[in-house]
Amino acid sequence: MVNVNILNLFRKIICSLVCIIKYTKNNELKSEAIKYLNDFLEKYELYNNKGKYSLSNWEEIIDFCNECYGDKDIFDYAENVEYGLRELMEISNAK
Repeated sequence: MVNVNILNLFRKIICSLVCIIKYTKNNELKSEAIKYLNDFLEKYELYNNKGKYSLSNWEEIIDFCNECYGDKDIFDYAENVEYGLRELMEISNAK
């Protein structure tokens, strides 16, 4: 069965990545955000349709968020991605 809290965390992360793409002027960060956005869209669809997800590259995403903290225009969005991901990990570990 699909957990609404998990779906909402995926939505939070996806929306925040879209905002990073929209508001950053750094093309490298934008390119990475697009990569993670596509990854999270696939994970969201898999979870929504089959109730399964994995967080295999979470350290890489946290590193990306740390890079984003230097850009004041996207700081809050990067924080949303990081904390949303950490919440997903907590839920996963509680299973």
